[in-house]
Amino acid sequence: HEHDMEAFWSLRMNDAHDSHPPGTRRWTYGLAPFKQNHPECLMGNPKDWEKYQDGPKKAWSHMDFGFPEVRAHVFGVIQEVCQGYDVDGVELDFLRSFPYFRETLEMRPAEEEHVDMMTDLVRQVRKMAEEVSAKRGRPLLVAARTPYTVADACFIGLDVETWMSEGLLDLFIPGGGTESHMSESFFEAVELAHH
Repeated sequence: HEHDMEAFWSLRMNDAHDSHPPGTRRWTYGLAPFKQNHPECLMGNPKDWEKYQDGPKKAWSHMDFGFPEVRAHVFGVIQEVCQGYDVDGVELDFLRSFPYFRETLEMRPAEEEHVDMMTDLVRQVRKMAEEVSAKRGRPLLVAARTPYTVADACFIGLDVETWMSEGLLDLFIPGGGTESHMSESFFEAVELAHH
């Protein structure tokens, strides 16, 4: 801010780097405290690291957002940063890492009730951001990073169309990484945001 720059905070909504066994990476994070205290909310166990060759099942420490405790914990982290630090915005990075629900772990689409749970979480963040904005007298922006297409986002439990229609986002960041090479799907994302 002293240099006329804005500062956004980004949260990987379901990071699973703590799945890696000690010694397999340059950094060893250890299992996050919430996950230590709530192993029932995880999508796997440490044995899955060796059991699966690759893919989301190998990253066993993903949290299952079907548990209200998980959604409350994630919201609490976002709220702590937005209320406690002078950030200009928060990015909800839903692209890295998913899955959010067990169905997606099995390569099945998220259920409608789960899509509703994620939309309610984003509504909570929007409401909190508006309260912080009013208190400090300037906006606290909300951004979301999602898969490029509406269909891919919905598959993992994200109703981007509803988020847009309800004005829950200030910035929409579609895709990123190897799954997001320029393709015709980029047109859909841009049209959705412009609409």
